[in-house]
Amino acid sequence: MVCVLQNKMWICLLYLYLGPVLAGPMDEFRAIVHEGDLSMNDDVLLKQIVPSGYSPQFISESTDSRLPKIDDKDNENFRTFLNYVEKGVTQKGLVFNIYDDDMRNASIALFRILRDTRIYNRVDYERLKKWSSANVNDDMFEYAKRLTSLYSSSRGSEEKFLPPFIFKPNFFVNGETIMKAMFIRNNEGKISDSILKNYQVFKIDDKIAINTNYSGWNIPLNGCDEQISYFKDDVALNSYYYGIHLMHPFWMPSEELDEMNPKHAEHFYYKHQQLLARYRLEKEHLGTKVEKSSKQTCDPEYNPYLYYDNGLAFPTRSSILGDMKEDIAKLKSIDIAIKECIYRGLVFIDGTFIKVTSDNYIGLMTKLIRANLDGVRSAKIVRSIFGYGNNGHPVDRYNPTPSLLHHPQTTLRDPVYWFLMERGLDYFSEYTNNSEPTDISKYETDEFNILKIEPTKLMTTFEFNLINLNKAIEGNKSRSISTINNYIYARQRRLNYLPFTINITVASKATKDVIVRLFIGPRCGESCWNSYLRFFQLDCYRHTLNEGLNTISWDPESSARYVSFNEKEFEDKIGESYNIYKFPRNLVLPKGLEEGLNLTAFVMITEDESLIETDIKLNPTLYQQFSNEIDNKPLGFPFHKQCGLFSDSAPNYRFFNVTVFHAKNLNVDSDGYFSPHLY
Repeated sequence: MVCVLQNKMWICLLYLYLGPVLAGPMDEFRAIVHEGDLSMNDDVLLKQIVPSGYSPQFISESTDSRLPKIDDKDNENFRTFLNYVEKGVTQKGLVFNIYDDDMRNASIALFRILRDTRIYNRVDYERLKKWSSANVNDDMFEYAKRLTSLYSSSRGSEEKFLPPFIFKPNFFVNGETIMKAMFIRNNEGKISDSILKNYQVFKIDDKIAINTNYSGWNIPLNGCDEQISYFKDDVALNSYYYGIHLMHPFWMPSEELDEMNPKHAEHFYYKHQQLLARYRLEKEHLGTKVEKSSKQTCDPEYNPYLYYDNGLAFPTRSSILGDMKEDIAKLKSIDIAIKECIYRGLVFIDGTFIKVTSDNYIGLMTKLIRANLDGVRSAKIVRSIFGYGNNGHPVDRYNPTPSLLHHPQTTLRDPVYWFLMERGLDYFSEYTNNSEPTDISKYETDEFNILKIEPTKLMTTFEFNLINLNKAIEGNKSRSISTINNYIYARQRRLNYLPFTINITVASKATKDVIVRLFIGPRCGESCWNSYLRFFQLDCYRHTLNEGLNTISWDPESSARYVSFNEKEFEDKIGESYNIYKFPRNLVLPKGLEEGLNLTAFVMITEDESLIETDIKLNPTLYQQFSNEIDNKPLGFPFHKQCGLFSDSAPNYRFFNVTVFHAKNLNVDSDGYFSPHLY
């Protein structure tokens, strides 16, 4: 009995709404294996999210629509892309959906042409970019350019990009704000005072600002995620998840990603595990309000509050499951088979039996989970079931409306996706809970003795940010020909923190380079090691200790781990490229309480161990710069799995209590547009 690893299967995450499978797995597992593999071969199960094969009568009349020839015009990618151009798949005005077969294949072909010409023929590269800017779907072109910048080994000047929330504001900012901005634009700013007041529009210096809330702000609370909508809807967090998608495209073969980074699968797992840990921390300030299981409290109905460029709203989800019994049965069968893989601890890859061990389980299981969450075929079923629910999906070829789950920039807004993420990570827990724990005693040392840990006051607050909406209302017009003299901004209250420092006093027996690991997690008393999945890593960095007493001072501003932005305003211009591959700094701390939210932090100091050659041999690309590896320990160590043989008095690691306060703004708007929990 063998578990076969395929790139086209999906780990069924149906605990949430279907409940656990009660029947024994053996018979169904045998039936699936006898099919030859675990992949989805029944095309009738594969739901076409957006009908492909557009056949427009023209591509563009305002510019030369002919694809410029390149030196290597017989290149397979060039021929593929030309074919999709002639079919009209790449034309402007269509809603871009990377899960549509034709759009995805066209995007991949364009990316590979851009990547190759950027390396070998910069003249062709610039010609192709200029032509694509005039003729290719804007979102498709931006997607291909970002991939090119990330994966190209060319050492030329790096491409600069607008932040995703400036390039595509309507994917990040509530639709009612976009509509108000268009109203202001259409009236050239000549609007009565009463309308401005009721629309929550203000003049700030030379800017027009519209007060902007988050999804679900005007409906009764149902016990789910409305009170942390500021977190899951945060423009920087959703931009970061777009970066995760680009680092781990569901359509890119594992072999190709292995060449970029042999540990890419571990990175994929680690980033999702950390996202979920941070999500759970954000709920800590709600206390008993979130103690009940999310299965019982969360209503599957969801309204995204977003609009597409074509004027259509993102689809609402009336209920989580429609008449999809055949699809669900197939997914349940795959779920059973994956559990059988875990139970047997044996995987069959490329004609070779591989035993799942404590050393390789993260990589092997992550490849399973990655393939099954975002397999090219099965991803359509997942997004059809969980993205649309009973509503089905629109079939109009020129005005499709994919769900939130069809865009990495909007996926985290949907509460369902966090539950799917949790169920996917449950497979790791199922394995690690039945395997030998990590022996922490091996990493104890008296070379470094942590004497004292003194954080300054930890304080969160909500701050106003102005987000430029020009791209949503003016398209690619420059400011000089805009219909009004002022830019229009969304004015959002976003979670942030007041500057703080964590000071750690350490006695060292010698001058040595060390690795400092710093985490924050829930209040856990004596059971902190059992809560390993709930700890969020604040940092992991190299530091030099001198013989004798040392003070290690850490603050988020000095960390290279977070995206660097201090601006309260994001303009519609390309300057320093916004880094979507780093976690947003404003979310480093979960929201505190006025009276203080008790949490637990952890620090561990170990001797610096140089990475072996195979660990650091990565392609010289931008991709390489965003590796979180600093030594040969697993990412997230020591909270990457269950631990044993730990000591409460170890000299070089320690849990300590921290309290996060919240500076509440007492000047709540009398009109009540901003939700009460945003103060």
